[in-house]
Amino acid sequence: MSRNRASAVIVVIWICVSPFRPAQGANEWVELAGQWGGCSHGVFVDGNRAYLEVGPRLVVLDISEPSNPVFLGQSPVLPRVFGKLYVSGGYAYVADREAGLQILDVSNPTAPVVVGTYVTPGIEYWDVNVVGNYAYVADYDLGLQVFDVSNPSSPYLFGSCSTGDHSSVGLDVSDGYAYFCTWSTLTIIDVSNPAAPQWIASAGGLHAWDVVARDAYAFVADTHQQNCLVVFDVSTPASPQRIGNCQTQGRAPTNLALAGNYAYVSDLFSGLDIIDVSEPTNPLWMGSAPTAENGSAVAVAGSYAYVTDWLAGLYIMDISQPASPHTVARYDDVGIVQSTSVADGYVYVSGYYPGLQIIDVGDPANPRRLSGYVTHGGTGNGMGKAVVSGGYAYVGEGGGVEIIDVSEPSAPRPLAFQELGSSCIRVALSGAYVYVAEWEGELSVIDVSNPSAPVWVGSYPTDGHAWSVAVSGDHAYVGTGDGWIDTFDISNPAAPVRVGGAQTGHWYRDLVVHDGYAYAGAEYSVDVVDVSDPCRPVLVGRWAPPYGVIYGLAQAGNYAYAPNLGFGFHLIDVSTPSHPFAAVSYLSPGWGSDAATEGGYAYLGDDADGLLILAVHIPGDLNCDSRVDLDDIDPFVAALSDPVGYAAAFPRCHQINADTNRDELVNFDDINGFVALLTALVGP
Repeated sequence: MSRNRASAVIVVIWICVSPFRPAQGANEWVELAGQWGGCSHGVFVDGNRAYLEVGPRLVVLDISEPSNPVFLGQSPVLPRVFGKLYVSGGYAYVADREAGLQILDVSNPTAPVVVGTYVTPGIEYWDVNVVGNYAYVADYDLGLQVFDVSNPSSPYLFGSCSTGDHSSVGLDVSDGYAYFCTWSTLTIIDVSNPAAPQWIASAGGLHAWDVVARDAYAFVADTHQQNCLVVFDVSTPASPQRIGNCQTQGRAPTNLALAGNYAYVSDLFSGLDIIDVSEPTNPLWMGSAPTAENGSAVAVAGSYAYVTDWLAGLYIMDISQPASPHTVARYDDVGIVQSTSVADGYVYVSGYYPGLQIIDVGDPANPRRLSGYVTHGGTGNGMGKAVVSGGYAYVGEGGGVEIIDVSEPSAPRPLAFQELGSSCIRVALSGAYVYVAEWEGELSVIDVSNPSAPVWVGSYPTDGHAWSVAVSGDHAYVGTGDGWIDTFDISNPAAPVRVGGAQTGHWYRDLVVHDGYAYAGAEYSVDVVDVSDPCRPVLVGRWAPPYGVIYGLAQAGNYAYAPNLGFGFHLIDVSTPSHPFAAVSYLSPGWGSDAATEGGYAYLGDDADGLLILAVHIPGDLNCDSRVDLDDIDPFVAALSDPVGYAAAFPRCHQINADTNRDELVNFDDINGFVALLTALVGP
């Protein structure tokens, strides 16, 4: 379209446009559109329902058949879920380590909703118990906090008492006393008057994580010396006496439950231990059952124990025979997300457990897991980013590259595994070849013209540990952990040859090459490297976040999409390569680890908080190609004059991008701003 015609078309809009008002706040550059998965922490069982902390949400499962847990519903995204929870009277009370006490109405298990919160800046709530109208909370720094929750929508602080130790992590309330675990003591507090709790006594020599009190005894999960269950006689609360202990099989017992004559202890490194406590002075280890890696919480109901593994979800274990507990079911729609790729409305997530997962994001607000596949290593703990093309996913995993048929996303099918000499961190695909960044310091090339029978054809050493790889034309670019970007001539894929390199001093974790520039996610920066002459790459621009590490990277149009480990997500304007800058930053709940982008959405791997789907609103970018140019004119006209037609023509884009004057309206008042963007009179 000519510039004259464009101007004429825009003028016509002035007489025919009707205003459109988006939802309040929808003109923000980045907003959370959807979320899926994440690590599993606390668990609570009430009747036929299990309540599970998954990433930043509370998930409700139907466990009427323990061998077949069924997802019922989940809460909206919470600020952060990282403590423990307690369910009472149709409400779930969540100890949120960053956002205080969260109270959710779970009377409708398909749609839990937050009804009340209590937030104190700088607090860390680790555990919560509810007795009657009071919620007792373990505050890491302040000790015991007592809240009146008689009206769950308006909790208020009713009483408090310091434990004398700034590390309160677990508690139990029984018969008018609160039993507190700190990382050095068991502390007993009289809560017979909740408005004025009184410290009674402490017993030291512990590294205590959790406590359960019953009758005249307190049972403590302790990691101080023997890694054991410790039993205290608390019949005289002012003088607790250590009377017994039992070493667990693992190295870090962190959570426990008590039922009948048995204590059930989850271990951070091994799973579940069962201990006979019928004789408190002589507790006896009975049996154990492993989880994948990191047992974090346990609840018991009937003949089953519900054990969360921080990385691998919920294990449901048959404990009818204490000497031989065993897993009967798992709920594993969870796990650390380390890398994300997107293709054709599906996001391919890989991480620790349970390996490669395929998420349908056709409706970004309601992402849906279609399937999962445990990759070649057997544990699914590959860090490699999946590259998807032609119905195949190529995943760097363990000691090689796995090829998976994903032509039917609901039923991925393994095809082949090409073993290599070391761990494969990143892969790139060009034509019939996969290029692999090998940790030990090589660029390897695999012929995948027959995906069922891949063939290694060549390799070349890199300048240090290879972490990232990208391909453009006849050249491959490798980012290393030693601060190099190496350039290889791959015109003959079987014989790659290093032809150039640049050392910038940063650890390159991810790499994208586009239009003569390499955009590199470095240890503490986003670097822009001019590779127009592949033999002489030159660092031309650098943007550094205020804090933290840039772990992954995606690039589209004039922007780099950069997750910041521990500090969220940044949209970096690279339209002037020598002066990249953060157009906007988004503080996500967890630890940004990788990014992918398609249309108007960014898919952020947020480590412990799963997959975050962010709607990206770049003013003036009406076709959502991450740049503002003449190709946006017709979509802009449609956004103003025919919103329904615009939505049909650009289903992955956002009409609010036409709001160039940022008044939360899309109307003719935005025309001048749009024209200014096109003519580069002002920046976006």
